[in-house]
Amino acid sequence: MTAKPVVAATDGSREALRAVEWAAREAMLRSAPLRIVSAAPLPKMVLLQLRPERDAALGFVRQYRDPAPSTAAARAAEMAPGLLIDTDLVEGQAERAAAGPSR
Repeated sequence: MTAKPVVAATDGSREALRAVEWAAREAMLRSAPLRIVSAAPLPKMVLLQLRPERDAALGFVRQYRDPAPSTAAARAAEMAPGLLIDTDLVEGQAERAAAGPSR
């Protein structure tokens, strides 16, 4: 039976990287893979804005979200060499993203 992954979410912040470091160590202790997700939901007020402003806001959020998983994976690999690490950029709420696909 394959171990369920330890899941960590990241937004690129220092705090999120510390959480990823912890998750990497925990995954090693459990002999489990590490799944790093990054979700960037936009506030409803932004979603209701006219298209040019909404697209600009989404571009700004994605500018920080998109590189976050690879940065976090590199940090996790430093903390736990040999650890199986999977990264995923997801749309929507972070809680749903971290839970993985519904079954």
